Amino acid sequence: MLSKAIYYHSDVPNEILEFQAVVSKHFHPVTERLPVFSDEQLVRLTMPVQYFGGDHDVLLDTKKSVERLRSVIAHAEVHVLENTGHAVIDKFEDVKDFLIRSIQP
Repeated sequence: MLSKAIYYHSDVPNEILEFQAVVSKHFHPVTERLPVFSDEQLVRLTMPVQYFGGDHDVLLDTKKSVERLRSVIAHAEVHVLENTGHAVIDKFEDVKDFLIRSIQP
């Protein structure tokens, strides 16, 4: 089941899984290849960048993403979440703190 792979070992309430099953019946996911920005485009980013990736993501290669971000966007704040799949859960405080730090003069 894809949702189990996406959530990996995260404790997800059954209500969420049931809702996701209903949505997936009527949802048409993107099936074409996602756009990949060039290093030249990424290096021009001056705004704060925060990245979260699960170490067991079945959809994206977190290790490659992290290596690329660290090499191209030196100021990026990068987080690899252990025992986490594609779905990043319970990071509200980290994102909020990042946003607050990012708007501070």
